[in-house]
Parts: sequence; C-alpha cells; structure tokens
Amino acid sequence: MSKLLLTSLFANVASLLPECMPEVVGSGTTVAFIPTASRASWLRFHVRAAERAFERLGVKVDVLDVTTETPDEIRRRIDRDDLIYISGGNTFYLLQELRRHDADTAIREAVISGKPYVGESAGSVIAAPNIAYIHWMDSTAKAPDLHGYADCTALGLVGFRPVPHWGSLPFMASTRTIMSKYDGRYAMKPMRNDEAILVGEGTPRLLRGILA
Repeated sequence: MSKLLLTSLFANVASLLPECMPEVVGSGTTVAFIPTASRASWLRFHVRAAERAFERLGVKVDVLDVTTETPDEIRRRIDRDDLIYISGGNTFYLLQELRRHDADTAIREAVISGKPYVGESAGSVIAAPNIAYIHWMDSTAKAPDLHGYADCTALGLVGFRPVPHWGSLPFMASTRTIMSKYDGRYAMKPMRNDEAILVGEGTPRLLRGILA
C-alpha cells in the first residue's frame, strides 16, 4: 500500500515523520533525496533544511539529482533506498527532468509497490494527476519540453491536487488564485507551511507539525 507525506516545507513538519513513517526513521535507513526541482528556482534554502531534518532523524541522505544520472542508476538507487523525497522548486522543470530520465516511471512503480514517499512543495504537487493548475505559482518557461502546459500529466500517486504554501508569502496571491479557479472542478487540498497531508489507509489527513 502506498504511503505519502506531502508537505509545503518539510523541515517545519519533519517531527511528524516518526509517527507517520516509523519504519524509515532511525539508524540504517536511507532516503533517495531528489533536489532536482530546486535547480530551476530562486528559492533553495529548503533543500539544505530538509537534509538537516533527515539527518537529525537518523536517516542517511543519498542525494540523487536525476538530471545527472542515467535511468538505470536512478532506478537502482530508488529501489535500494528506504524512502523517496522530492524537494521543492519549479514543478514544470521537475516533471520535464523526471520524464527525460525515466525517473517518473521508477518513482511511480516504487511508491505503488509500497515505498514511502515524502514530497515538499513541488515534490507534493508532482504527486497529483496533473500539474497544469500550478502555473499560477511556477513558470512553464523553465520546461520547454512540456510546450507550455499542454501535457502535464504527473505521477498520479494521489487523486487530489495539493496546494502548498497556502496563505504564506510570497505565494499568498497565487494560492488564492489557484483555489478560486479550481476548487469545485477538482479535489483541491491546500496546506500551510506548518501542515502536511498524510496519504495511506483511508481518507487523506491534514496534520499540523511542530516547527523545528
């Protein structure tokens, strides 16, 4: 069964991990840490913050930038490591690079087979069925292969569309626009920077984290 923890800022809610995914916390576990989305973003502080958060929880960080690895190496490390983390950044660039290196297939298959998944911002959005809605927040210019947002089919790991950074600067206006345009058409789930959505058994749950 798939288990996902979708976040806006992982470092703010990392304290939830031992409760939500106890099997991956502690000595000897390793996270396939995918920071690729941050390569196309001016905000990168969250990547190092997430690394430190995992390290404090006793999880070894295996940095896996899909833009620099072969499809075979990506699949090998995703299969080997105990959980998958995808960072924030530009969601369209992330989708482009996952497709270019066949990482989208490897990730989807691993999570469907039961590998735990942690998403942060773009890493949460990419779990949705389609990411076109996030163009109010992220620029499609970073991903020319996608030709705008004509084909933005994403990982499809959840049936809803996460809206990270709800009510938070500098995304306050864009998150409100997204909700006003798409809420009612799709299942939209906004979350603040101190919240996370746990997906597993039953209905997805909105959780509040303890800021570290």
